[in-house]
Amino acid sequence: RRQQRLPSQRCSKGSQAHMRCAIAVATSFSTALTLAAAMAAPRTVTPGSGTVLVTGASGLVGANVANQLRREGYTVRAAVRDPTAEKNEFLRAMGCELVRVPDLLSDEGWADAMAGCVGLAHVASPVDIGGKTPEDVMISQAVEGTERALRFAAEAGTIKR
Repeated sequence: RRQQRLPSQRCSKGSQAHMRCAIAVATSFSTALTLAAAMAAPRTVTPGSGTVLVTGASGLVGANVANQLRREGYTVRAAVRDPTAEKNEFLRAMGCELVRVPDLLSDEGWADAMAGCVGLAHVASPVDIGGKTPEDVMISQAVEGTERALRFAAEAGTIKR
């Protein structure tokens, strides 16, 4: 059984891959420092500071995120495909504002959903219950949806976290 080694343990001086290894180690260290700093940073979104948009709020994970935020006193805007659908009434009952974002892969609804929000919890992801969509397509759609959410968050200019 081969033992996994850290990037720094694979970088022997004089090897052809020495420079790539050094860059990988520096990048890993930089990423760790960035994450540590972000986790230690004071919370910029607090209950009462504004609305938090939760995407995928009609799903299991998104609904639990929205519920927890509401319990902690946050104002929650829930992004759903159809705000008038009966299946989303539980979100309204928990005190969420419902907003229409019909498709992760379309720009429709994103600007309105993001307007005035101070926080974003992007939980939405494409789902194929039948399992007929190839994995690489599902991943590509998830990435595209995340990039779209982040782009509209940046364009809104009000998102703090």
